[in-house]
Amino acid sequence: ITGTPAAWQALTSAVRSDDPDEHRAALVGISHRARPVALPFLLEASRSPELATRLIALAGLARLADVRALEPLAAAAAGDHEELRDAALSLLEERSDPEAAEVLVEIALAADPAHPIHATLSRPSASRIAAIQARLVGAADRAARVLAAALARMRDAAATAALLASLSAPSAAARLAAATALIAIDADGAR
Repeated sequence: ITGTPAAWQALTSAVRSDDPDEHRAALVGISHRARPVALPFLLEASRSPELATRLIALAGLARLADVRALEPLAAAAAGDHEELRDAALSLLEERSDPEAAEVLVEIALAADPAHPIHATLSRPSASRIAAIQARLVGAADRAARVLAAALARMRDAAATAALLASLSAPSAAARLAAATALIAIDADGAR
């Protein structure tokens, strides 16, 4: 229904409504479109003071392939507001693109060890494993430990292979973190 010009015009008019329910309903319609033309509406809504509006906007932004859609998701995922953070982490976790995986890595490297980003980053996916491995090879002490631990928590063959490959990384911290993680998960060939 949002594919017709008349339907799109109705949604863009309704999204400007002063009625919060009408505004959010239009945002839902716009977010399901998942096309570049929805980006400005969703970016604006992601800055709303209303929680429900921001959550709808984040869900819509997660459907867009545009890199600019990742900025509000990353900000929410790294932020202090628990509902927004958890929603953004969940939405980023569902994405399989390398850009979203890199966002998760960046947040994890800057986050406190108790932050839920570490659990999200530790869920197996090819893009997350690749993003972690790419950063691990040159990582310094703390970063190497964070990244190797994420791979170890995956309990996945590809993640274990990434740890094994990191044993020959140029960074001594990466090699140590990978070896420690492999021993911790009792990987074949680690001892």
